[in-house]
Amino acid sequence: MGNHVIALGRQFGSGGREIGRKLGEALGFAYYDRELLTLAAKRAEVREELLADKDEKAANPWLFKGFYEGGPKVKQGQSAEDVLYDMQSEIILELAEKGDCIIVGRCADHVLESKHVDCLSLFICAPFDWRVHHRMEIENVDEKTAAALAARSERAVADVIARYSRHLYTVAAAALRGVGTEQDAEEAAADAFVYLWEHPEKFDPRRGSLKTWLSIVARSRALDRSREILRCRAVSLEEIELADPLGVPEALLAGERRAALNAAVDALAEPDREILLRRYYFGQKPREIAAALGLDKKQVDNRLYQTKRRLRASVTGAEGE
Repeated sequence: MGNHVIALGRQFGSGGREIGRKLGEALGFAYYDRELLTLAAKRAEVREELLADKDEKAANPWLFKGFYEGGPKVKQGQSAEDVLYDMQSEIILELAEKGDCIIVGRCADHVLESKHVDCLSLFICAPFDWRVHHRMEIENVDEKTAAALAARSERAVADVIARYSRHLYTVAAAALRGVGTEQDAEEAAADAFVYLWEHPEKFDPRRGSLKTWLSIVARSRALDRSREILRCRAVSLEEIELADPLGVPEALLAGERRAALNAAVDALAEPDREILLRRYYFGQKPREIAAALGLDKKQVDNRLYQTKRRLRASVTGAEGE
């Protein structure tokens, strides 16, 4: 006889997690919820925070477009949504094989049924008024804010905008420093509020405050704008000084070698291209680049070193030191 597996879905604010946890205790079943995020990050060999804003969220083209770190299971440029889904799907199947359990969300019912694993699919829902007051208790916010998260109240969202707009602008401006304009920062902050309006159910207070969640969204939108600006900007060797960084004579960067270097810069994968342009086109320091891209300074230094070796090879035909 196979294991007993319950795939538990829930309506936003319905208390589904509390119900699932108590059900697991009553039945003696293992209970899995956010543990799946930690396990997925460990398996993918990426930092958990890079996956956190994608967990239990629909794919969104505005946020974190691709990965630039990770182990052999993660391809460079692979979307965070794909990484998270692939890793969590593997883990869900392993947990179902391991023993009786309750798995919350993460498309567990679809994952299990696709592999012909028997499971009981449950969905927890509750009346709107109850969900609003439940969210108020969990989040310790006023009724207007809670209503904005459970339904699309224009007035309530306006209160949220008034409360956090200045902070989100500061967050977006920091990510765009040296690359974007004041208008870009304003639009990135506005995008965060639009996302809240369109997807209020994406906010999970157990991971942090509404202010923190909106800050993550605003920063992500700002980074996407930064990358788009860098992609659209024409890069030429007249504008970006690379002779000294590459350790080659300026006279060497002429004719066919200049064209080869240009092609090599254009062919760089992200975030290497962005790091290079931020450093030598916009003049940002490695520490500033690291802060803007959410990387460690050591990662920025290492990527710059490796990128310069490859670019030097495109000019001289040898990577050198």
